[in-house]
Amino acid sequence: MRARTRRYPAVLVAALASVFAVVAALPAPAAAQESNNVYYVEGGLDFAHFTDDLGNGNAQWVAFILSQPANYSLRFDLSRADRWGDDGVGGGVQFTKYFPRVNLGAGISGGGGDFLYPEYRFDAFAGYSFLTEANLNITLGYLHEQSKAENYYDRISASATWYMNSHWILGGFFNYDMGQPDDNITKSMGLGLTWFTWQERYIGGQFSYGDVNYTQINANNFLVAYEQFTFRLSYSEYFNPTFGATLKFDYGTNKFYDVYGISASLFKTW
Repeated sequence: MRARTRRYPAVLVAALASVFAVVAALPAPAAAQESNNVYYVEGGLDFAHFTDDLGNGNAQWVAFILSQPANYSLRFDLSRADRWGDDGVGGGVQFTKYFPRVNLGAGISGGGGDFLYPEYRFDAFAGYSFLTEANLNITLGYLHEQSKAENYYDRISASATWYMNSHWILGGFFNYDMGQPDDNITKSMGLGLTWFTWQERYIGGQFSYGDVNYTQINANNFLVAYEQFTFRLSYSEYFNPTFGATLKFDYGTNKFYDVYGISASLFKTW
């Protein structure tokens, strides 16, 4: 692996801070200015088993969201992960500004360990809600992720979420990734369908298929530009209008390994 000069994200941090400052200063709709803050917290445990002698992995995480409906949301993430002989703690922050039919957002994240977490990751996105009831949201996004080695990639993405009626949600995405140092171009896509009763029960399934740009499995070894299929089944149950639990089952397969995962979490809003 070629040595490189480590590039710290000072410019990206400054740019993100500028975006936050400008967007937060924009005037909110009158209705939003009069609304109260809404708080959301969710914490969970993840476990995964990898075949081909890659062992098991686990993670613990918590997310906190402060939002003002129709105005903004501010999300904080904190996690710890242990996988493939490495462990570390990571975190991130994301800000989203809402306008009538439009949402704009950006975030930055990263973490410790030798390779599990990226050195840093920067995200930015813009969404627009179509149709008479604004129930079809199209989002365009960009991200840059820098590993702790020389590898990094840039992604351009498009996603859609359609609230078809009071019980069904259809979603999909397409990713176009450009990885370095070998100019790897990879593409992936996915579709998902969820049946729900508002603030009672959500049951969904999602699959994705395409090429992974790279995955680092130890300090000196990258799996690069390989085909992968994943499937997720999720179930969320509200015990009351503000408190509930989510259970997720994951399966993924590629030419290097299969992975079986389960995640359980509790969430609360007030």
